[in-house]
Amino acid sequence: MQALLDRLGLAGRVVVALSMGGGLSVGGFLTVSSTLSGQVSSGVIPTVVVVLFGVGAGLGWVHGVLLGYAGRRPGRTRQAALVAIATGSLVAIPALAGTLLIALGIALTGVALQGGGVTSLLALTVAWVAAVMISVWVLAVTLAAVRNAWLRYPEGKFGTALLGGLFLVLLAVFERNHPVLWGTGIRVTGMGAAVLALGATVWIGAPVLLSILHLLYRPGRPSDVPVADAGTRKTIEGGVK
Repeated sequence: MQALLDRLGLAGRVVVALSMGGGLSVGGFLTVSSTLSGQVSSGVIPTVVVVLFGVGAGLGWVHGVLLGYAGRRPGRTRQAALVAIATGSLVAIPALAGTLLIALGIALTGVALQGGGVTSLLALTVAWVAAVMISVWVLAVTLAAVRNAWLRYPEGKFGTALLGGLFLVLLAVFERNHPVLWGTGIRVTGMGAAVLALGATVWIGAPVLLSILHLLYRPGRPSDVPVADAGTRKTIEGGVK
């Protein structure tokens, strides 16, 4: 699996990572916060997990495509990045199947803690460890792509500060008045509000900002292409390849 991810390149890995991360965040972490607060009964947990996982994975895939293209490694051609993104989309399918099982496992945390035996608690522990490991990997891949994307545009630092401010504003608003998940009637908890604020920033704010930066971008401007090793920027004649 690791060899396959390495061959995908950063663009393909971002698609896989954000698809998995989106599904896990919404279908797993957001759901468990609602189940522990008693807003979701144990009988409907699997249905809620599947629906929310699908929404999160879909949003994550869209964001992964955008970030994978904008955050491709220096020297990576547009055509190669698009091929990697398409291949990553196919690889994401079986990866999402496994991640769905993990999301379901952590969503059943309350059930396992209340009446589960040793086997249930062991399965719960494995699910949480796997969820944390996936989250760390998703974060590492995302940061690498974001770094490339921001360095590709001179306005990147301002964009980072803008997204940080957007997250803080959304966090304050959502924590003051916990949102209700559309179509479910479930009001999220404090942890769920934080997850939604982060999700709105990453899935909505970041793609919009990257799209604006891409429209402002013109080939041949200084610092069009980042140089990953030196942390400096380099212009390639004729624009980004």
